[in-house]
Amino acid sequence: MSDPIKARCKCGAVQFTANSQPLIQFVCHCKDCQTATGQPFAGLVFFKRKHIEISGDLGQHLFITESGKATSRDYCVKCGTVLFDQSEGFPGIIGVMQEWILGDFDFLPQSHVWVKSKLDEIIIPEGAQQFQENILQPK
Repeated sequence: MSDPIKARCKCGAVQFTANSQPLIQFVCHCKDCQTATGQPFAGLVFFKRKHIEISGDLGQHLFITESGKATSRDYCVKCGTVLFDQSEGFPGIIGVMQEWILGDFDFLPQSHVWVKSKLDEIIIPEGAQQFQENILQPK
């Protein structure tokens, strides 16, 4: 196995370690990700929960997404960094916000999701797989 993949919040109080490679990586343009990150989109890297370890105190913002699924954004209670995404639509996996992954991790998104909410100034690379909503609805 390769080296573990690690992430942490801004202040270092929350630590994440994955002992497996990601299941999927994508860029999400939904309004919830825009609000949670303060960015025009979020890069998400998903892992099986059984292959990860998380330490530190997390808060949780629960909401219902546009797709109708209950979702949470988990954040460090000390510094407020939003680190994780969990959805009832994807049981048994957890998404890590790509920007908080440490080291030489190559973020290679397989697709762009919720493109219908994409900000006009964001250009998706030509040939990239796109979904108007979630990964079950192609563009």
